[in-house]
Amino acid sequence: MTHILVLGFLTFICVVLPLYSRKYLTTSTQILTGILMGIIVTLNFLTWYVVLFASGSFDITLHLPLQLCHMGNLFILPVMFNRNRRWFDILYFWVMAGTLQAIITPDIQADFPHYWFIRYWVVHGGPVACMFYACIVYELRPTWKGLVGSFLSMNLLALCVGLVNAWIHSNYLYLNSKPKIASLLNFLGEGPWYILGLEVIGFILFIIVYLPFWFTSLRMQKEA
Repeated sequence: MTHILVLGFLTFICVVLPLYSRKYLTTSTQILTGILMGIIVTLNFLTWYVVLFASGSFDITLHLPLQLCHMGNLFILPVMFNRNRRWFDILYFWVMAGTLQAIITPDIQADFPHYWFIRYWVVHGGPVACMFYACIVYELRPTWKGLVGSFLSMNLLALCVGLVNAWIHSNYLYLNSKPKIASLLNFLGEGPWYILGLEVIGFILFIIVYLPFWFTSLRMQKEA
């Protein structure tokens, strides 16, 4: 039940807030709202590290910011502060495709109003809300070129993360083994073969999250 309520609230933030901002707020207030959203996401993520270190819970094999959703939290500010198109092109696909699994099948051990519950949903839902805001209010649009660049950069990141995993015996990006919770990875075979399945599924998801903009572009060209 809590999961459904969170999804409803996330839908409200992703759709109603940017539509209201675009229609009723001045340009300066729109930008200020976007900046505030980016700050909330980033501060929430950094506060997590303060809590981990203060409680002595930090584990180098678990808590380095090497997941796609973590990257979205760390690099969201250039998009929300400066409407940086280069960062938007990369993060749009990482965020919209990469956090889908975490939102549909959340891996969380606490319920509201526990800190870990709030942290989890801001980490995963916050960047998604920022991407919706950037598209609707800032009128930033993903491109085919951005899709390919984002996919290649994701693979470069995976290569670097794989080296880190081998060095410290971690499992970032689930490159060494599947997560324990139920996920799409359960249907992708065993051993390293599921990584190839991840590549295919990842690219398909990138295309899916781009399709609304592609169809819109085709319609506008047809009308023109």
